Amino acid sequence: MSKQSENKEKQGFQKKSPCCGNCVNFMSEMVKEKGFMPGSYWTREKNLRCKIGGFAIGKSNWCKLHELKNK
Repeated sequence: MSKQSENKEKQGFQKKSPCCGNCVNFMSEMVKEKGFMPGSYWTREKNLRCKIGGFAIGKSNWCKLHELKNK
């Protein structure tokens, strides 16, 4: 194990921080929209909401009730 890896482990470093985007209470809709070229489509995520409070959120927000999703 490298010195950098050891230091990360000692500090309890994690890439996944608490945020609405990785919470079990996060909900959103994926909407298919027409692209610029004929016959092309792209998907967009919209209606980002909290299941607990029902209010609009951003993916990088978080609250004290955050529960990390198990993938």
